[in-house]
Parts: sequence; C-alpha cells; structure tokens
Amino acid sequence: MPKIWRDNARFNTSTLFGFFIKSVTNQHGRTPVKGDDEIIFEGDCGRKWKLHHEYDCCESVSIEDIVGEISDLVGAMIFHAEEVSNDMICKPAPSEFPESETWTYYKLRTNKGWVEFRWYGSSNGYYSEIVDFAVREQVVIDHVDIPENYIEYEWINK
Repeated sequence: MPKIWRDNARFNTSTLFGFFIKSVTNQHGRTPVKGDDEIIFEGDCGRKWKLHHEYDCCESVSIEDIVGEISDLVGAMIFHAEEVSNDMICKPAPSEFPESETWTYYKLRTNKGWVEFRWYGSSNGYYSEIVDFAVREQVVIDHVDIPENYIEYEWINK
C-alpha cells in the first residue's frame, strides 16, 4: 500500500505524546545539523513525522540551532512537546515591513533529556516562513482524485 506525507499545517503535540523514537534524521538520512531544512522522526512502529518547510518562491527556512543531544531522543518516548514562535504573535501587515523573519522553537522532552530545535525563516514579508508538520500515513487510493489536504505527493514504497 503506498505511503504519503500528509501535512497538518501546524505542530500537533497530541500526535507526539507517547511516540517512541527509533531514529532522527535529515532528508539525506544523516543526523540533522544547522542549515538543514527537514527533520524526520521515525517511531518504533514504523510511523514517521517530519518538520520541514513547503517552499513557494522567495523565502528561506532552515534549522538555525540544535540545543541538547539528539541521542537523548533516540530510544526514548516523548512525554512533552512544545512549539514557541514569534509567528504566533500578531505581526503587522507585510506592506508595513518589507522584510520579515520568523523564529520557531520545537522543544521535545523524553526520559533521557530535552532537545530543542530552533528554526529561522526570512522573506520579503509576502511568503510564509512557518515550519510545516507532516505525518507519513498509508492510504488506499482507488481513483485518481486526491483529497485537497494531501499537499505533498512524495511516494514512498518502503
């Protein structure tokens, strides 16, 4: 059965609570580092979720810093997940500020410790700078119409 990434648009802490992490990688299968634009978390049950950015045109969004040891996530269960961002604060309309920036912190806590991923996004103020949250799910497609909420069509046959 094919698997696709389903974007949820915003970070969903209830999806993560109790999630047992098997691995944490970037889009190339390596340990995430500053400058990466995707983090993939795989659970022991085969379920995956990722933090990434859906690029449109003229914006830049990537990991600015990682505080803590990623090894504190691997082999442990998440019992606290939090998103903090200046995007959650009302900002002036883009026309008032031609340059825009958004920082977003993702804080994950396991029984082994805390890890914090700090993302930084910038644009001319017109394009989104948010970090997207997606879950990889198995779906049955019995016709060619794909629901609107399936934004990313990355087919994975693993």
